[in-house]
Amino acid sequence: MPEDIEHQALLRRLVEEGELLDNVDVQTADIRELLKNLDPVILRRVLKLRSERQAGDDPQLTASDRMIEAVVRACYYIDEHLDGDLSIDAVAGHVHFSPYHFARGFRDVMGQTVHAYILRCRINRAQTLLTTTALPLIEVAYMTGFSSQSHFTVAFRRQVGKTPGRYRRAGGAN
Repeated sequence: MPEDIEHQALLRRLVEEGELLDNVDVQTADIRELLKNLDPVILRRVLKLRSERQAGDDPQLTASDRMIEAVVRACYYIDEHLDGDLSIDAVAGHVHFSPYHFARGFRDVMGQTVHAYILRCRINRAQTLLTTTALPLIEVAYMTGFSSQSHFTVAFRRQVGKTPGRYRRAGGAN
């Protein structure tokens, strides 16, 4: 898919330029998961900001730029902690914003709520685990941050259109 190639090229360029963002360990990031979830427009904006900084320019960051960087840092934090409790307070605290301000900014940048984004990331990771491992469904549920297999099944069916078991038996085909 050309869009995936563009995602991959942008992310690789960010990785090659050094530390992607403050406090982000790129080596531990699962690039495929990140490609599914990060918008190329956001990646391009981060690239532009980083290249301006590397060129010696001290760009005047607008509130919008700061929010974009906070959202990208939050996306990496979410990706690294999908198996845990990801409350809006925890994610907002990680990027040093108030929960209210962060939730509004996240929705403006990503076009969806923090909760919807987290759920989509968890389902994407579950899809990968279902097609690449033979782990029991309960283990997949816990590894992707769901509190129970029933909660996982309901969320998965709502997002994907079939239960996790049927998804696995179909080999991941929708």
